[in-house]
Order: sequence, then C-alpha cells, then structure tokens
Amino acid sequence: MKIKLNHIIIALLVLVILPSCYNAKKAQKQVNKALLEYPEKVATIARDAFPCITIASDTVRVTDTLLDFIDCPEAPGPEYVRDTVVISGIKTVTVKVPGKTQVKTVTVTQRIEDSAKIKLLTMDIAALVSVNADQGQTIVKQDKKISRKNKENWIWRIIASVLIIWQAYKIYRNLTTIKVR
Repeated sequence: MKIKLNHIIIALLVLVILPSCYNAKKAQKQVNKALLEYPEKVATIARDAFPCITIASDTVRVTDTLLDFIDCPEAPGPEYVRDTVVISGIKTVTVKVPGKTQVKTVTVTQRIEDSAKIKLLTMDIAALVSVNADQGQTIVKQDKKISRKNKENWIWRIIASVLIIWQAYKIYRNLTTIKVR
C-alpha cells in the first residue's frame, strides 16, 4: 500500500489548520495565565486598549458671604490730653463688630466611565440589532405564509360551501319531485 503525496499534503494541512483555531475559551485561558505571570503587563495593555474616559464635567462656582465678629481697633490709651483737661478713670471696653468676609468655592465634578464597559455594551447592542433584524425578516416571512394560508382556507371554504349547497339542492329536488314508477 503506497501513500500518495496528495494524502500527505492534505494530512499536514489539516494538522496545521485545525489546532490553530482561536476561540473564546483559549483566549480566556491565555489571559488568565498572563494575569498570574505578568499582571503589570496585562494592566498596561488593558489600560492602553480600554482607557477611562471623562463622559461629563461640571464646574460650580459659589461666592458666599460669611458674617464674622472681629475686635475693634484699640483706642490710643486710657488717658489722653484734650486742651488742658485730663480725664482719669477712663475704662476701656472691647466691642466685637460684625464684619463680612467673602468666600469663593469652586467645585469640579467629573464623571469617568470605563471604556471597556462601553465597548462591551456597544458590541451587545450590535448583536441585538442583528438578532432583531433577523427576527423582523422571520416575522415578515411568517406573515406572508399566514396570509397565503388564510387565502387558501377561504378558497376551500367557498368550494365546500358550494358543494354543500349543491348537495342540499339535489336532496331537496329529490324529496319534492313526485316520481311515478
């Protein structure tokens, strides 16, 4: 029994092509292995492939006036000379006066979204759109089939009605006709 060269080439092609199929299970296994061995490299690749993006940014500026109580400036001293009169026994009183202070507050709010999540949701939407289109085509086909069946049923009902009426007429004619033998 001789082995032909064609059979050897086909066998080699099958051996090369079949093991090279890349599926989701194989990808999952390779990613898990890479995460165990080189997690920082996987994190870098994932960050580059799916960066976080800012989807909304909002800046709020608020100027508020605060009421604060401050001390009055000190008087020049308890004793002072005015013309030639010296007043002794002056009492110093500390009074707190309300003062207004403006405070400016700036609040920046950013919403950051994971782009890997957005990519997965976009892929899910695309899959659902294709499924929806396929189901729409199926619905159109089924609708046409149902309308053809309904027309066919009406044709058969009309034929059956005509036959029933014809047979009823024949029976009626046989019953009402006087036959002489």
